[in-house]
Amino acid sequence: MSLTGQQLRFLAERPLCKTDCEAAKRVGVRPPRVSEWKRNPEFRAAYERALQEPVEMARKILEAHLMRAAQVFVEGLDLRHYPWRLKAAVEIADRAGLVKGQAVAMEVSPELAELLGNVEGEDGEGEPNV
Repeated sequence: MSLTGQQLRFLAERPLCKTDCEAAKRVGVRPPRVSEWKRNPEFRAAYERALQEPVEMARKILEAHLMRAAQVFVEGLDLRHYPWRLKAAVEIADRAGLVKGQAVAMEVSPELAELLGNVEGEDGEGEPNV
């Protein structure tokens, strides 16, 4: 059995909708009909692909922009306000998998290890309490 035009239209609409019911209404099909279609292995396979492809495409788009997102953290290191610079440094260390326990294991200075473990440690002047 090949897919009908109505089924193909439904499959094109489905990723754009929150529910099967919404997609069915958009293409002029009653929801129980979609339930019938989903019992057909060929339709079911096409349905699963239709739902999976947008997720994969979104993931690829986000991955393409990871470098730009990382650059925002790096630019934070040049901010004028010390607490913001410190926060950027800690966020970078955190995203790189460097946490307080690892900092000590990697022979990072005790001061840096303390900063990584306590970003809130600032006095009124915006300098760390180290």
